[in-house]
Amino acid sequence: MLRTLFLTLFALTLSWGQNARALSSFEFLTLAPDAVTAARGETGIAWESHLAGLLLNPANLLLIEQEQVTLSWARRIAGINQFHAATTLTGRTGFPLAAGINSVYYGRLDGRDIWGNSTGTFTAQDIMLYIASAYQWRWLQLGGSGRLIYSGIDDFSCTAMALDLGTRYTVGSSGWDLGLVLQNAGIILSEYSSSSSTELPLRFRAGVAKRLIHLPLRWFLDYTLLGETEGELQLGCDFYLPIGWTLRGGYLFEQGSDRLESLDEALRGVTVGFGGELTGNWLIDYSFTTLGVLGSINRITFARRF
Repeated sequence: MLRTLFLTLFALTLSWGQNARALSSFEFLTLAPDAVTAARGETGIAWESHLAGLLLNPANLLLIEQEQVTLSWARRIAGINQFHAATTLTGRTGFPLAAGINSVYYGRLDGRDIWGNSTGTFTAQDIMLYIASAYQWRWLQLGGSGRLIYSGIDDFSCTAMALDLGTRYTVGSSGWDLGLVLQNAGIILSEYSSSSSTELPLRFRAGVAKRLIHLPLRWFLDYTLLGETEGELQLGCDFYLPIGWTLRGGYLFEQGSDRLESLDEALRGVTVGFGGELTGNWLIDYSFTTLGVLGSINRITFARRF
């Protein structure tokens, strides 16, 4: 009965997006937080054992077998920098718990009035603090993550609170994993101004992952609902080397748009990367994402397991 209900919800999430909102002022919440998930096409709804996987699905917390601390940095186009740091708290609390921060710094920008005259410089930054926990209920893994969100542009700021709810299911010993998650369901606490109207990027996401039996490879397929007729497909894979390192690759699709008009557009969204253990329990991961004619994104992640 419960398995039938889960599979039914999984199918409905893939096909239904009537209430998903496509526009938001907090789009930084949808960015890949680290090099691991970014390298495989920003997938990991159904399976991810690194800390950044909690931003994809908080139920992934139950896949983390060792205490971890992680720090990630991404160099985006136009000099924009993204930082993510997180740590597990399970050993201190006795139950699965983790906390982290995700921030995007846009740098110091030149201000102009309506006539084009300089008004000085200003800064812009987005910050999200979160805490996540998970619970094993029968054959289901359930997770939740509370988020406190801040966005500031010059003297204007906006704050919000949001909740992620996720679940995942491992299909016996077949190597199949399924995941569902509702992201960024919450409320705006304060607006930029009395005339602004801000929305959180509500997302319904579904994912499937499969670990192959006769090949050291796991592939991932995630689907994100953006609106009534819009959605995004992410495809990725991990190839496990015998030396303990992993090669990763993926592709970010955009449904409903023609991306084959030129070679640059066809390559836009390709992701590659690698990672593994440096020494002891120190790990490093790197990812590269091409944005075609717009440039590329480089990410690096350091982690420590205890």
